[in-house]
Amino acid sequence: MTTSTASPTPTGQNAPLAPLDLRIDETPADGHYYTFSAPDGRLLAGLLVLLDNRVATTRAELFYYDDTLDRPTRDAVLRRARNIIGTDYHGGGGLNTPLA
Repeated sequence: MTTSTASPTPTGQNAPLAPLDLRIDETPADGHYYTFSAPDGRLLAGLLVLLDNRVATTRAELFYYDDTLDRPTRDAVLRRARNIIGTDYHGGGGLNTPLA
């Protein structure tokens, strides 16, 4: 018979956290929200840009309302979102991390 010293609970990133182990940092942030729509008014995507107190981009999230959009439309929305962030906000010359 063998005995194991392994913990019955997984360790690492997948280990469940006890409620008191969860750390939440409240960070005030301003943000801008952009809606991308088709000529017929159908919503295509949304872009959320979070800003620091210098109006520099701290985070940007692009999401598509319709997962079945054709590739050229998705690419056009992504190009426009990158352009908005790269030209409308300062933070070291536009995008410092890829927006995908």
